[in-house]
Parts: sequence; C-alpha cells; structure tokens
Amino acid sequence: MKKNSIALYVGQIPENLIITDFKCQLRNEQIKSAKSQKIKEQKFWAWKLLLYALKDAFSLEENEIEFSLSKSGKWTCKDCCFSISHSHGAVAVAVSKKDVGVDIEDQIAFNGSHDLAMIEKLAKRTKILINDDIYPLNCFLKGWVLKESAYKLNGNGAFIPSNVEIDGQNDFKVIEKFGKTYYLAISGGKIGDVCFLDENLEKI
Repeated sequence: MKKNSIALYVGQIPENLIITDFKCQLRNEQIKSAKSQKIKEQKFWAWKLLLYALKDAFSLEENEIEFSLSKSGKWTCKDCCFSISHSHGAVAVAVSKKDVGVDIEDQIAFNGSHDLAMIEKLAKRTKILINDDIYPLNCFLKGWVLKESAYKLNGNGAFIPSNVEIDGQNDFKVIEKFGKTYYLAISGGKIGDVCFLDENLEKI
C-alpha cells in the first residue's frame, strides 16, 4: 500500500449476528458495555471489518496487532492508522499509513429523525452552512459527516461540531448500497475506490 493512500471498506452488518470475543479484551469490554443489542452488533461488526481491512491492506493478522484506546475514545495501533464508523446496517473502515478519519450515516434514518426547524437550529449551533433550499436536510447531513470525519482524524477531546473546521483534506460521497443511501466522508485524503463487502465479508 502506498504511503499516502487510503483504503476504504464498507460492509453490510448481518442479521441475527452472533457476537464472539476478539483478541483485544478492551474492545470486548466496550462491546459488552454498549447500551443496546443493536449498538453491540454494530461495534462488533465494525471491529470485524477493521480486522479484515488490516489483513487485506497490510497483511496484518489479528494476533500481530496491539491496539490502544485513548481517553477521548480513539483507537490506534502502532502498525498503521485507521478509523471506523457505523450506521443503520452498514460499517465503514478507512486504513492508511497516515492519519485518517471516516464517517458514514444512513440518509433516510437521519432525515426521518430530524425536521427542518430542528435542522435550522442545529446548523447554527454546529456552524454547518445550509446552501440548498430544496434539500436542506441532505445539505446539513453532508456537513455533519464531513465534520465528524475531520474530528476523527485527530480524535482529541470531545466532539464539538462548531469547533471542527472542514478543509481541503476532506472528501465526500453518496453511496447506494445494501438497499439504502449512505453519506460517506473521509478526512486526510480523497475517496478513491471503495471495497464493498456483504454479510459474509465477501467482496461485492
């Protein structure tokens, strides 16, 4: 893998998922402490996809990797950089030799839980510019995923959207996969080819 390139993976979370333990006990504890079964499954599959990505991009096996968790909740390892995100049936993982951040959001789920008045208030609070009168919710969601991916690039402190700046290191893409529409953003580079994987971690 080239020094400045980013490998991006998006996978579908299986139904009736059976959660098993990973070698990383800290991740196991994090999964078990999740408030709902749905979040537990998302966190489990995000880690499963991360291990797949690290092996595919860097030939790293699970037992070779030593993971660490910062006080702010950012996962790291000494072999490379990575970022993970999950949303309503999908998981995104970005891996690279340089710092990287990724965020994915289900468009329909987001829009269904926010109305225009709420978005207008959030836009002011988060300093997200809405410049689309026809699709304001989609415009806000784009700004949101860009800001969250930018925050994940460094992962220092709490995520305060109004303090996160979007610059030329960010990239954004709308993807239609698994019967849904997702908004995907990365920070630290550009989105190239995306590796899509099904419920069995088979490339689509």
